[in-house]
Amino acid sequence: MNIFQFGGLVFSATMIVLCLITMKRRQLKRSIGSLWILFWAASASAMLQPDITRIIARALGIGRGADLVMYCGILGTAIGFFLFYLRFRQLEGNLTKLVRHIAVQEAKGAEKTPGVEKQQKSFPDELKDNQ
Repeated sequence: MNIFQFGGLVFSATMIVLCLITMKRRQLKRSIGSLWILFWAASASAMLQPDITRIIARALGIGRGADLVMYCGILGTAIGFFLFYLRFRQLEGNLTKLVRHIAVQEAKGAEKTPGVEKQQKSFPDELKDNQ
């Protein structure tokens, strides 16, 4: 075992422990945490036995194990960016709804009592589940 393999195994083990801690604290859903644990275990396995990636790559019709790892990395990155984009768009939509609601409430308050600003602490129905 060389120093890279040792460092990679320590890192993977640390990430598995962190996933377990965040799952226990309910900061990470079990399904997502399980996927992360599977990912870190697979990366640790690939570091311990590099021939595994070559065998899987050949079974999939890819020449080298390193190419398989690179393709998986590219696909994982693309999926991550896509999910991040979807979440960003959802947050942007929620922010737009919230700003519109506040503007309407302020306009209604200004009509009822001119010169006195009234603050409402209600949220639109679409955003109540995100509080």
